[in-house]
Amino acid sequence: MEPQGNNNWEEIINKAIRESPNYAQAIVEIQNEIKRKYSFTPESTNSNTTAYVYYGNIGKDFPMWRILDKLTSNPNNNSYYISSTSAGKLFNDSEFNKALKEAFKTVNIDEITNSNANNVTTPKVISGHINTGDDTIYEGLNNSGQMALNDGSYIKAFNDFFSKEYVEHIKSSDVLAIFAGNPTAKGGPSTLNCFGRTEFDIILKNDNIKTINGIDKNILKELRDKAPEGKKMLYVTDAIKTAQSKACSDIFFSIEKKDDKWSFKDIVNSGSDEAISLLDSIAENGKARNTTRLSDIINSNVLSDTAKEVLNGIINDDKKFLANYTPKKSLQSMIKEKEQPTNQSRRSHSAHF
Repeated sequence: MEPQGNNNWEEIINKAIRESPNYAQAIVEIQNEIKRKYSFTPESTNSNTTAYVYYGNIGKDFPMWRILDKLTSNPNNNSYYISSTSAGKLFNDSEFNKALKEAFKTVNIDEITNSNANNVTTPKVISGHINTGDDTIYEGLNNSGQMALNDGSYIKAFNDFFSKEYVEHIKSSDVLAIFAGNPTAKGGPSTLNCFGRTEFDIILKNDNIKTINGIDKNILKELRDKAPEGKKMLYVTDAIKTAQSKACSDIFFSIEKKDDKWSFKDIVNSGSDEAISLLDSIAENGKARNTTRLSDIINSNVLSDTAKEVLNGIINDDKKFLANYTPKKSLQSMIKEKEQPTNQSRRSHSAHF
């Protein structure tokens, strides 16, 4: 669906602020306007189209979305992620974000939320890049993904609003996830990222979605419900990451150096001399799954027999796969190789799993 009507976001945002009784209601009106004008699914999607969710990075200048952007742009893959949609493109649009941040840059947290949540009463300027951890308009108060209304209800901050709508509109029965690291936000280990605080709950509510990386979502819900407080989403994402090994092993990418910095270049064939393994790159950064944690909860007798069987099967399948897997070049090993003098050995391998 192409955007409909007036798309001058400076004008739309300022109109919503002028005509709303408070800033919170203005945000509601802005988000409703986005839903009216933009689609959260590509036009050609159906139940057989693969939808991705993701988080994390494999290095400072290598966020996971860059991998998915190239991966899903290949029409042969019949797949998409949030930025493949017209709504997702809006979220990345510089003019939209400039208008949004300019309109709210002098607004205090309390003015946005109509709340004294966590006793935050001092003025705070909303600025910085999209998705920065201290950016309330995108990440919510204290990285909660939410902002409070004066009637006691909550609205989604913009990052979580776009993610919620994206997941709600997924038609695929199996969602593919590619995760690197823990599901924590930039606010610290006690704050969850967008998948942990918003997307997972919406996946559970979306009747079209049955599995994540082939795992029954109800098993993942049980795992979250039974896991220790403060670590619930760690267990869920450990299971999901354990089930992503095979899929990640088929993804290879190349890099290039620009302005004295290495950056992602393209998706390439595994046989290319430039091929870097996504699986090995996740592993070398210590961002792979933690099967020890999963095994501990399986053996603690808090899960149903069905959940134990499913999770044990995931762990065993992962072990069998990795036992026959030959490590490939990882990101850091390729960078090291490229920066070596040409007369040195060019053979290098990744970290162990």
